[in-house]
Amino acid sequence: VQKYGGIPPFEETRHYVEIIMGNAQMDYSSTCEAPGGFDFGDLQADEWAHPMPNSSMTSPFGPRACPLSSCAGMPFLLKHEGIDLAGSDPYFYAPTDMKITYASIGNIDKLYGSYGNYIFAQMTEPPYLVFEFHEAQDNSLLVKTGDVVKKGTPLGKPGATGNSSGIHVHFQINNPKTSVFDRPAINNGTTYDPVPILRQQKVNIQ
Repeated sequence: VQKYGGIPPFEETRHYVEIIMGNAQMDYSSTCEAPGGFDFGDLQADEWAHPMPNSSMTSPFGPRACPLSSCAGMPFLLKHEGIDLAGSDPYFYAPTDMKITYASIGNIDKLYGSYGNYIFAQMTEPPYLVFEFHEAQDNSLLVKTGDVVKKGTPLGKPGATGNSSGIHVHFQINNPKTSVFDRPAINNGTTYDPVPILRQQKVNIQ
């Protein structure tokens, strides 16, 4: 970089930079609001509830070290596609009105080993974002596939049932077209950093 005064003129390097810049959320101001207003269609500020009140973020969105002794064959673990929240509240909650599109069935579920007990849900109103909640405590889920729940509805108890080292809930926001059958997968632009979205919704994330 010093030699060339910027990005070196190599195809591999320039392509790598394009990928990184393409995945980065570059369009947010210092207040975490998108310039000119929020950019997810009909989503308005101050519509959501906190997914886990009285919590702190223990792991952010983005690249991370392998959380296991080996990530061979599991490169998706090297990019954290959501945020982890841990705190004193006994439950995690629906941030907005949503339909439960999939609720796991414990240790006989095919994704149990990596997700713990988990929930997929989709907003019932535009922009129809898809949510994921992972690592719930065994036998704690309060919803089932097909349920429609209101903002602030308790969904289950945070736990440590998947790839985790402590009690928390993994909260993830996906593109509206994301299916439970797409996961796990290497991030390909289908997930969004929840923090700017939550802060735009006046949800306090620490």
